[in-house]
Formats: sequence, C-alpha cells, structure tokens
Amino acid sequence: MLPAAWLRGEEGDLPLTNPGFEEELEGWTVTGAKDPENVRVTAEAALGGSKGLQVKDTDACSSYRITSSPVAVVADAVYQITFQGTSNGGGEGIGVSMSFRDANNVEIPPVNVPKAWPACQIKDKDRFSIRAKAPPGATSLRIVITSFSTPGGEAILDDFAVSQLDSGEEPLP
Repeated sequence: MLPAAWLRGEEGDLPLTNPGFEEELEGWTVTGAKDPENVRVTAEAALGGSKGLQVKDTDACSSYRITSSPVAVVADAVYQITFQGTSNGGGEGIGVSMSFRDANNVEIPPVNVPKAWPACQIKDKDRFSIRAKAPPGATSLRIVITSFSTPGGEAILDDFAVSQLDSGEEPLP
C-alpha cells in the first residue's frame, strides 16, 4: 500500500500517483523521448518536496509525451489541474493539458480543453491552473506534458494536483 501523501496533494485533491516526482517517474509514462537529458527528475528541479521534473525541448528533440496515471472522473463535472512551474522562457514548445478517456481507455477528442504553456513564462516560480469539463462518456483523466519538437527551451514542473470543482464553477475560457 502506498503512503497517502504519495497519492494525494492537498486536502480535497483527487488521488494522483507521485504528483511531486518524489519517486522519480513512477506513475508517469514517457513516450517518444529518445534523449534521457530531455526528461529528468532531479533535486535541483524541486519546487516543493525533494525532487521535481525537468523537461527540455530543443531543435534536435523529437516530440514526446509524459502522461500521468489515470484519475477517476465523472462525465460533465469540471476538473482542475494545478502545478508549480518555472522556465527559461524559451517559447511554447512544452505544454501541459488534460486527456479524458472512456471506460475502454480510448481518448475522447478534446472539446475546448485548455493547455498551460510553462515554457513561455519568465518567472522564478508560478502556480499554473487548467480547468475543463469532462465530456460525456469520460471515466478518467490523465495529465499530459508534451514537447512539441519546436525550440521551446526548458521547464521545471512539480507538485501536480487534480481536483473536482463545485458544480457552479465553470471551465476557464
């Protein structure tokens, strides 16, 4: 059994495996990254806790995705992902988004699912937030970190959380 702190962020957050990368990439799947220097968990990348995720997007880098373990959701409810991030301001080559799936683990095409672009921020540290309504048929949500194989610089990401919002709260435009 995993410790509760490893599965949950703040009180009220939904269970998410290894949200702060304290256990390296356990609970996250990396696809397409050919150079291990592009996706690393290090102590230097920690924005909270003892480790954080460092992602790079360079001219020579092919597109890759880092996907979280699934979080159970209810269709038509509004969900929010929050995380800490910082970057060197290199561009829009690295994005964070939500992926909703049905009971057969098939991705449901997004309907106005926003993305956060942590690689275009030039701040010491910022808290990012994404909201989206789970489409009809959705049973799970995954956090997806994507390198779009454009020169997007470097981002440090940490302390992800997923929460279901009250019924009166709407997705952000």
